[in-house]
Amino acid sequence: MWKRLSPARAPRGPTLNLNLAKCLELALNDGRDRLTGIVIGPATGPGARQFAGFEVLFQAYECQVEAALVQMLAAKDECMILAWPGTPPSR
Repeated sequence: MWKRLSPARAPRGPTLNLNLAKCLELALNDGRDRLTGIVIGPATGPGARQFAGFEVLFQAYECQVEAALVQMLAAKDECMILAWPGTPPSR
């Protein structure tokens, strides 16, 4: 069931996963995490029940996804620099 990757096929660097459901949660709650109450994303709207339509909600979702990607790539760059000094940052 589980395979071990040979060193030649193993990923070089951190493996990243983007939680798209969390991005939707943040879009529906103006960037605020419902579990902790901490704002972890950009302010994107008035709240779950007050969006003018699907298009406005989708724009808020896209904004949260973009912000999450920026944070994720910055974290990856920090890991790569610590693990392999001299590694160029993502663009």
